[in-house]
Amino acid sequence: MLLLGSYGYNEAHFETTVAEFTHYPYQVFWYFLSLYIFAVLLGYLSHYLVRKFKLDLKYRFFRFNNEWYYLLSGETMKFGEVDGNDGDVDGVYLTTVVHHSNEDYLYRGIVADFFFDKSGNLDRLLLRNVLRRSLSNDRNSDEPFNNLPDERYYDIKGDYFLLRYSEISTINLDYIFLTKEIEDKAL
Repeated sequence: MLLLGSYGYNEAHFETTVAEFTHYPYQVFWYFLSLYIFAVLLGYLSHYLVRKFKLDLKYRFFRFNNEWYYLLSGETMKFGEVDGNDGDVDGVYLTTVVHHSNEDYLYRGIVADFFFDKSGNLDRLLLRNVLRRSLSNDRNSDEPFNNLPDERYYDIKGDYFLLRYSEISTINLDYIFLTKEIEDKAL
């Protein structure tokens, strides 16, 4: 009766229902415990199946509500609606602007890992091979763009650089795809 919502004081079987609860508390406890365990197991199994069969990459309906995971892992390149490289992303190169005291700085590095807070929001980014430069030391608009190393940046020494998301004002992501070159073997 309680599951159907018929539990008002004026209902005919209210006293009987309350008596059943008081006479069989362990059965009620095991009922709810088994219900919660089943729900948890079903949730984990569903998550496992969606990731195993990559349903979240193929269909928007199955995507988890965590865009940062897809962006920082490079899985956005595998979405069905994204035209581009279908191969695996070998790395994610992040460029971001961070404000320090009275000036903005650009930080660049390869995303090694990322962490979320208790509510599921992006909290910290762990970068490798980090470079930094002042944003005011930008190139002129008439200066041609090239892919050569930029002398305006300097290395930040260390194996890892931890960046708090709360200090970031903008983010740019470049996905790295490595290709294997086939050597010609002349006989």
